Amino acid sequence: MNATRLRQTREAGFSLTELMVAMVIGLIASLVIQQMFTIFAASSRTATSVADAQENGLFALVSIERDVRIAGYGLASDALLNCSTTHAYKRDPSMAGLAGPLQNFTLRGFSITDGGANSDTLLLQYGTSVRADVDAEITKDMADSSSELTVSNTAGFNVKDLIVAAQNGNCTLMQVTEIETATYKIQHDHQASEVTYNPPAAYQVSPPAPDTPWPAYLPGAKLYNLGDLVSRRYTIGNNSLRVEENGGAPTEMVRDIVTIQAQYGVTADPASKSVTQWVDPIGAWANPSINDYKRIKAIRVAVVARANRRELTPVSPATIKLWPDAAAGQSTVGPTYTVPDRNYRYKVYETIAPLRNAIWGSP
Repeated sequence: MNATRLRQTREAGFSLTELMVAMVIGLIASLVIQQMFTIFAASSRTATSVADAQENGLFALVSIERDVRIAGYGLASDALLNCSTTHAYKRDPSMAGLAGPLQNFTLRGFSITDGGANSDTLLLQYGTSVRADVDAEITKDMADSSSELTVSNTAGFNVKDLIVAAQNGNCTLMQVTEIETATYKIQHDHQASEVTYNPPAAYQVSPPAPDTPWPAYLPGAKLYNLGDLVSRRYTIGNNSLRVEENGGAPTEMVRDIVTIQAQYGVTADPASKSVTQWVDPIGAWANPSINDYKRIKAIRVAVVARANRRELTPVSPATIKLWPDAAAGQSTVGPTYTVPDRNYRYKVYETIAPLRNAIWGSP
């Protein structure tokens, strides 16, 4: 009897109370695990978006800094900086009818356009010729704007190179079509299949208004060989860093870059090499004079990258500081953000890049 009763007790299993307690404990454990998984997944997504923003910001900054350091190569000569009138023409052989003067063309190696409450724009230019800073001299009257150029030497000049003639503040961009080494002549004919920067002779003599006829150069005029002219304009559009290559349409370079801000580092005088002040490209510095332009020895750039994940609550301050105070005591802050923009995480990358060719150029 006792053995039978004991066996029946063991076979009775869990009671209803025990099952309910076990179910409650299991549900609580499941909720805790689910909550921990949700938090971990959200943290992982945030970390991934921040890492992507860091990569984007560094890539954008390195790209701009590289061009800042090269800016002005082949363009730092006084003769080019002192151009009061610059003639430049371009057409695209693949697009019929697209021909005329290059809009907003400049031979300055760098410039910043202030964007006000929006992003600034950086224009960075340089030549590729190893003889960019070694000028040749025109030795014979250039009877008219379409004439060949007779020069002191043709060393380093190649077909399709871009060249600039300069005299008394008048500068003209042309493209080499033929080198006559024996007679020291350089041709710049208008040939649709080979070049894009030489207009027809009639255009050079009587261009459409408001353009003026291209100058004829006299002996003593300087001729500079730029090789290829690299011109990059950096802008922000649709929360992306965009670049315009040689006046072309803007193309997306890096995503999730929301602003670029830049300042000039200027010296007390053109001969000095020590930056004493950082200035925004506004007022007199929006279009600096030749003397002030030569005082610019560095550019500092701040790039703001944004993580692509939007958080549920604000995680960023209302105002983002771009760089620490300068030696002169000037402090500049970045853009101001409100909800929901503050629900994104931002990262600022800044650098100071010396303008080597401005430093090495003539004062």
